[in-house]
Amino acid sequence: MTEPETLFERVVTALRAVGLDPDVNADLENVTFETDGRTTVGVVMTHYDAVVFYSVWPEQVPEQYLVPTAEFVVRANTDLYTAALELDLDKQIISVRSGVACGPLAGVDEAGFGQILAAALDESRQVAAAHHSALASIMIGGDALNALALRQR
Repeated sequence: MTEPETLFERVVTALRAVGLDPDVNADLENVTFETDGRTTVGVVMTHYDAVVFYSVWPEQVPEQYLVPTAEFVVRANTDLYTAALELDLDKQIISVRSGVACGPLAGVDEAGFGQILAAALDESRQVAAAHHSALASIMIGGDALNALALRQR
């Protein structure tokens, strides 16, 4: 087997080395996972020598709920250390972001690199799942402060 030549090839090889089988889009340099109705996209950011996983909320945030959702995102992020909630106000999309800086990992073998990537992938998924009920409560008219109490820890 030949060695992966690019960061994208290395990411795909490493994920497969730990038993993960993403949908691969070589043109966009991303990998996609579908789990429990949620999409998680791993974006290889070659210029930054990084991989960022985005676990995306399944629907757009209705315009009338953008303000309480934004407040919730800001407040919830104070308790997150290895992932972050994001709200794209223009696209009205919520996602959870978790990244890996790959430069320092150049000497790590495929399986080790795959385990690190899998941990970041799992972190984005777990944080998304932990905040699901809270975000759902906002989408039906709840407020940010009460939604914070609904997060799963």
